[in-house]
Amino acid sequence: MSGVDGRAAEAGVAAAPAGPRRRALLLVAGLLAAVLCLQMVVFTVQDTQTAVVLTFGKPTAEQQEAGLGFKWPWPIQEVKPFDARLRVLSSPLEEMITKDGRAVLVGSFALWRVRSAKTFLETFKGETEAETVADAERFLVRRLRNHQTAVVSSYPFAALVSAERADLKYEEVERRILAGLAADAASAGVEVRTVGIRRLTLPKSATEAVFERMRADRKLLATKIRREGQEKADAIRRRAEEERARLLLEAERDARDLLAEADRKAGPAYRAMAADPELAVFLKKLEALEKLLTPRPGKPGPTLVLDTDQPPFDLLRGPARSPGAGGTKPGEKRR
Repeated sequence: MSGVDGRAAEAGVAAAPAGPRRRALLLVAGLLAAVLCLQMVVFTVQDTQTAVVLTFGKPTAEQQEAGLGFKWPWPIQEVKPFDARLRVLSSPLEEMITKDGRAVLVGSFALWRVRSAKTFLETFKGETEAETVADAERFLVRRLRNHQTAVVSSYPFAALVSAERADLKYEEVERRILAGLAADAASAGVEVRTVGIRRLTLPKSATEAVFERMRADRKLLATKIRREGQEKADAIRRRAEEERARLLLEAERDARDLLAEADRKAGPAYRAMAADPELAVFLKKLEALEKLLTPRPGKPGPTLVLDTDQPPFDLLRGPARSPGAGGTKPGEKRR
């Protein structure tokens, strides 16, 4: 009996620590189960994402804001996220006819993003996000080409290809294409931010003809500018000739007036000179001699070697003397 009691006592001592370990294991198991349950009913949406909730494979709800969301566990519900950042879409070069029947090659681009994941998934099909996005891009390219063709065909060739920047209507064309494409895309859960013309060129067959037309237009413009310049130059010359003629007439009139005034003032002097011509000639000689011999300011007087037989220098010889008045006798040399 003592042996049996001893073994029972040892078994009790050994079983005593099993209780805390079991509780710890149960606690850990419960936490793991709770985490798994949370993962099944809670989902996270990143800042760059938008998500759609599928109930039995059909989109029933969506979450566009970043954060936590709740759902029923799979297979009742599942979450399908989509990248909500801007994507770039390009259309190939395509020949189009302008309003005046000219051919151009136009290629455009668009910036778009998934706006409503629920509508997006209902509209476009695909097993994965990449397949769904590819289906959406095919849809957008078709609509972009349709609106591009419709808008370009409503403008003349000069609004798309011109040497004058003011004639180009690129911005207006882009706004109209954007308005049409954005309206079509909104019903599919897509937001189109920007549409632009990435390239506009001419078919090879039309390039030389366009350049020739542009050269002809430049020549016509140059001829017009030269003609206008010649007309302005002729007008300036006419005005200059008229002004010259007017000034000459005024100068001649003023000259006649001055001559008449001078003749009027000189009348008494003329009459006095007419009364005594020799005195008048003598006075004019003195006046001329005075002007010649008067030194200029700051300069020494002139030194002249002159012939006293020439007027007015004949005055330097003094008055003429008679032979019997103490002058030189005939045959004597004058000193």
